[in-house]
Amino acid sequence: MWSPSDQGMSSSEMAVVSSMPPTELAARTTPVVSTMNITRSSRVHIGPKFVSVTQNVENAELVKGRILGLELVAPVKSNGLRCSVAVFVCWALVVAVGLGLYLFQLATKPTRIDLGLNETWYFRRDDWQAMPPYNTDYLSLPVHNVVIGHTGAGYCNQTRRCIEAMLATQQDNLRRDFDDIVPNFLIGGEGTVFEGRGANVVGAMVKGYNSKSISIMFMGDYNTDMTADIQFTHLKILIEQLVKDGVLDPDYVVHGQCQLSPDTVQPGRHVLDHLHKVPHWNPANTEHCLKYFRTSCTSLERLLEAEESETEFDSWREYQEHIRNPTPATYSCPLYVWTVVRNTSRAERLSCACAALALVLCTALILYFTLVVKRGELNVVDRAPHEWNITREDWLARDMTGNNTVARFAPLKLVVVQHTVSPECHRFTNCAAELRNLQNYFLESKHLGYDIPYNFLIGNDGRVYQGRGWNREGAHTLGFNRCSLGVAFIGDYREELSIHSRVTDLQLQRFNMLLEDGVTLGFLRPDYSIVPAKDIQNSASPGSNLYRALQKLDHYEKIHSFRDMSCVAIYDKLGLPYQL
Repeated sequence: MWSPSDQGMSSSEMAVVSSMPPTELAARTTPVVSTMNITRSSRVHIGPKFVSVTQNVENAELVKGRILGLELVAPVKSNGLRCSVAVFVCWALVVAVGLGLYLFQLATKPTRIDLGLNETWYFRRDDWQAMPPYNTDYLSLPVHNVVIGHTGAGYCNQTRRCIEAMLATQQDNLRRDFDDIVPNFLIGGEGTVFEGRGANVVGAMVKGYNSKSISIMFMGDYNTDMTADIQFTHLKILIEQLVKDGVLDPDYVVHGQCQLSPDTVQPGRHVLDHLHKVPHWNPANTEHCLKYFRTSCTSLERLLEAEESETEFDSWREYQEHIRNPTPATYSCPLYVWTVVRNTSRAERLSCACAALALVLCTALILYFTLVVKRGELNVVDRAPHEWNITREDWLARDMTGNNTVARFAPLKLVVVQHTVSPECHRFTNCAAELRNLQNYFLESKHLGYDIPYNFLIGNDGRVYQGRGWNREGAHTLGFNRCSLGVAFIGDYREELSIHSRVTDLQLQRFNMLLEDGVTLGFLRPDYSIVPAKDIQNSASPGSNLYRALQKLDHYEKIHSFRDMSCVAIYDKLGLPYQL
């Protein structure tokens, strides 16, 4: 009988076990056997039976595979665990590839073209304080058509009135689910050109032509309103600039809107009568326009209603039902996870670690682009009329008269600080819109009915916005309005809230600059006192975060308490003069 010692091998290295019955094995001179490895066995005899085996014999059948260039080895009995590892790694790859495609698309996404017009009559979106669009689709440039229309309402021949008309038009268009103001550009009655959607953005004026044309609207109803030569002069300059910037083909064609959509009257007969002044105008189909001019006075509203007629399907109910009755999910217990880890090879653990790292990186990037970098603000330039001092006219405040003066107690001793408990704003256009919202709230509330109550407001962009202004009595702190300057920081600075505003060094710097201006102009005493509202009345304002910052300022009132005192009592206590 054959034995390991006959071959000069150690019994601890390998033993060969026949897979045939002993009778057949004996009949063969060269036996056919299958092998079994037995390690760390000091005494093993190969024969009809095991004499001594010091180790358990186990099924060592292995399953092998490759993924991510690494060899995975696992026992057959743990097939389920190995499959879960493979699925996890594959899904990590899918997420990583998806995020890579998303970042690539984000990096190559086009942005709104800024025309090279630096004329005083050309207003960009930031200049007229446009709201951000809900969605933006971009044109494939250059385009071949220019479509001329009119808004049907909102005629204006003063810049301020035109800006107000632009804001009203955009708000109306957004309410009609147009994502933004309808045309690419608009022209006011005095020739002012306003950037609407922009040079390379798909408009929403004429079905079938929006993706291959630039749309321009005259502001007003030009069936009745009269045009001015300056409007067409600036229109020609605008079109020339669009050609120069590669937005329009050099052989572009100009159409009146009714020439492409005969069921409308845009751009109005007075505009159509002068379109021959515009180069490349195509006079075809003007007879349809004239027919509708005589029989209809359709305005921009008709166009918008026609655009709205497309059916949209709403899945909100299905979504709510899904939320109310979710499909139960089964999750692995920690013991199962530990079993998976314990029964994996080093290559598998390396694969899982790489996949987990990829998932963490993907999650971090997704959070960054959704929370840190706000949508639509990647390439936005924050332009304002002044570096830090914004007047009522700049943020388009409504005209108000009748506020009382504080001359009786001037120059003022107290500076009362509040917070607005309203959304933050980090750009001029957003802060201007927030101030208009605040003013409208105070004016239109049936319990209030007065102008914005603060003398000045500090935006999160670090700019100072004029409220009621100097020498005007505010409505911010009951009992102290006659003898104090009211300053509010935009935001909610209560740290007990999970999401709250945090005062910045720039805000405090501009706050001090405002007060120094007040001293220079004679509206504040040089020894003015900064008093948070909670120090003189039962209030949480200006919030704990801002309150602590105010306590560090030089003029913070640390000595006297003015709680429940009148203005006269305060001035008498401090020995300050005032008018009886």
